[in-house]
Amino acid sequence: MKKRILNAVLSFCLAVTLLPVTSFAADDAESGALAYLALGDSITTGYGLDDSGESFADLFAEEIGAAVTVNAAVDGLTAAMLEDALTDTAGTDYLTYMAAINAADVITITIGGNDLMGAFYTVMTEIAAVNGVTVDAETIQSAFADPAGDNLTTVSSLLNLLNASDWSSYLTDADTSTVFTDAVTECIENLNNIAAAIKAVNPDAVIVVANQYNPYQWLGDTYENIALLFETGVNAYNMGLSISKTSDYTVADVCSEFAASEDTLTNAQIDAATYSFNFDFHPNAEGHTVIAAVMVSAYESESIAE
Repeated sequence: MKKRILNAVLSFCLAVTLLPVTSFAADDAESGALAYLALGDSITTGYGLDDSGESFADLFAEEIGAAVTVNAAVDGLTAAMLEDALTDTAGTDYLTYMAAINAADVITITIGGNDLMGAFYTVMTEIAAVNGVTVDAETIQSAFADPAGDNLTTVSSLLNLLNASDWSSYLTDADTSTVFTDAVTECIENLNNIAAAIKAVNPDAVIVVANQYNPYQWLGDTYENIALLFETGVNAYNMGLSISKTSDYTVADVCSEFAASEDTLTNAQIDAATYSFNFDFHPNAEGHTVIAAVMVSAYESESIAE
């Protein structure tokens, strides 16, 4: 069911966003005009922004002077889903993706955030279990997505567990600390396969991939453990990426720029006075501006190197 829904969403998105590809390839390729293809998840779609024009993909396209921009990102996409879309020759949108890739001069990818969030929810179930609380990952995901009513009770209980328990010992236990590392290993393997699939179709395309950031780093001291927990996954991912990436793509170090910012760059926030929670990990408008700048810098460095 999930795959059928994904294919339906992809078909709709691609039918709309890839309309300019054929005309670009036919009319503008010889003129030297720059074609930009944005792939990935809800960070690339600009989820949560009031003005879609504020998305990093739009800002990036404007900064590099792209004549044609195709945004084929899909909310909720994981690395495995994107790999499948680009390698399953029987897939509904395979040929459409291939046409878009073939026409592109530069391709950006944001992927892995949903993989990390999935691992984060699983880690939370394990920490809860160690403390005698039974809750599944789907319940935690729903509670974090809409922390009100019964969900608020779930969120409060989990936050209290993080503050009260020695959760860090769970992450260093050899038998139970592999959730993040297993997710990261699979995700980066998917990413390398994605890049290889792109290069097989268009070896001249410049591919820029954003690494992962910690969306909860600005929540404050009272709830710092949630940030520290997620940081474990972010560090594992970015370290794995630096070690295992291939030469097919360059990495934009979004994480470092976010970590250095005193301004809140995501939608996540907690108001302790009113006990209201927002765990939305997506970047806000300022966050998108930062991502765009880092992606442009990585692209320009790669272009110079080539």
